[in-house]
Amino acid sequence: EERPIFIERIQEATNNAKTFDDLVRQYFPRRWIVLLSATLGLLAGAFSGLWIFLSYIPNTISTILKIRSGVIPSLRDPNFIKHRKQLESTTKILGVMIWGAAFTTLFFTGIVAIIII
Repeated sequence: EERPIFIERIQEATNNAKTFDDLVRQYFPRRWIVLLSATLGLLAGAFSGLWIFLSYIPNTISTILKIRSGVIPSLRDPNFIKHRKQLESTTKILGVMIWGAAFTTLFFTGIVAIIII
């Protein structure tokens, strides 16, 4: 019966290893590979975070200008009373923007680092 080649290679490496450290060195990535993947992951994460923040700025400014010019009705809106009572919910937007960008940065950092390793 023929065994898959990866099982034969694992057994061969296990038999050739003199110590546990030799066995670990054969299966774990070298230090430079980990550093390279971490660096590229951090660069990708920083780029995605910067991209998100740079897209937030024009969107926020255009929304503010639309509200001030009346394109988005505020005071004349029939639901103004409801909006006035829930005024604190608009302050959550800043937190969502910051935490969303932070988690996106971490996500992209992790994904890119894992793919490279």
